[in-house]
Amino acid sequence: MASSVSDQDVEDILDAPSALQQTLALQQIAKCDIFTGSEEAVGRTSWGNVFGGQVLAQSLAAAFQTVPEGLAVHSLHGYFLLAGESGAELLFEVERVRDGRSMCTRVVKAVQRNHAIFLLLASFHSSEWGPEFQTPDKELMAVVVARGFASGKLPSPEELLAQGVQPQPCNEADNLEATESLSISSGDHWTLRYMRHKGRLPDGPAGLHESIFAWITDSGMATVVCKPHQLDHTFSMLFSLDHCIHFHRPFRVDQWLLFHSHSTVSSGARGLAHCEVFTLQGLLVASVTQEVLARVPQDVAARELQKNNTSLRSKL
Repeated sequence: MASSVSDQDVEDILDAPSALQQTLALQQIAKCDIFTGSEEAVGRTSWGNVFGGQVLAQSLAAAFQTVPEGLAVHSLHGYFLLAGESGAELLFEVERVRDGRSMCTRVVKAVQRNHAIFLLLASFHSSEWGPEFQTPDKELMAVVVARGFASGKLPSPEELLAQGVQPQPCNEADNLEATESLSISSGDHWTLRYMRHKGRLPDGPAGLHESIFAWITDSGMATVVCKPHQLDHTFSMLFSLDHCIHFHRPFRVDQWLLFHSHSTVSSGARGLAHCEVFTLQGLLVASVTQEVLARVPQDVAARELQKNNTSLRSKL
C-alpha cells in the first residue's frame, strides 16, 4: 500500500540538517570552552587523514560558541600543524583572548590523541556602517576577458546546467554530496567555478554559513598551486600549511558563489594560492589565501638542486 507524502513532510525533509550541519554540532564539555567533534556525520576520508577543511570549519564553529551575540567573524588564520587521523575524535580548546565592545578575538587549538594538529586565530566584529569600495567592474571584466570570455561575462550556473555541465561535490571529502560545484573554466594557474551548499540552510545558529563556507574553501587550492608545474613535475607531497579568510560582507553559502582561484608564486617547495569569492550580483564577499607545501620526489629535488648549484658556480 503506497503512502502519501504531505507538503509538510516535504518541508521537513528539505529542512533536515545536512551532514555538514551535523558535523558542526559540537559537544561542549562540562560547560567549559572545550568541545568535541568528529566526522561521523560525513564519513571517513578515503585517504586516511581527516579533511583539513573539516577541522577548520569545526574550529570556527567552536569559537562562535564563545562569542557574544551580534558579532560576526571578519577574519581567520589557521595553521595546519599535523595530519589528523580520519575516524578519531577531535577536541577543540577555545581561548578567549579578548572581549572588547565591538570586537573580540579567539584562539582555538584542535587536538587529536593529545597532539595539537591545527591552530586557529579568529577575530569577530559587530556590524557597523562604513564607506564601501571594491575593484572596479572594468578591471574585473578585464580579468574575465583574460580568462577566455571575450564578452567580459561569465555563464551563469543555470546556463552551465543547460549546457550539460554536471554538478560535482566540492571536494573528495564530501562523501554524501552535501555540496556542489560547477566548473566554468581553468588555465595554467587558475580556476573558475561556482560552489554552494546543496540543501537549503537555516539562518542560524550564528556562524553556520561562515563555517560551512570555510569547509568549502579548502577545495582545490593545493591543485591550483600545482597547475603551473604539471607538465614538468609530479608531486610526492601536498600539504596545506595555512589558510586565511577575510569575510567582507554577509552572504548565504546555500546560494551559488563564484570562486576565482589562482596561484601567484611557488618557491622553496611552497606555493601560494588566492581566491576571490563573489555573489552572482558581483559583490566580493570573501578573500581566501592558502599556502601549500608542495614537494617533488627527493631524487628529483636533489638533482635539480645540484643542477642549480652547478649553474651558479659557472656564473661566478
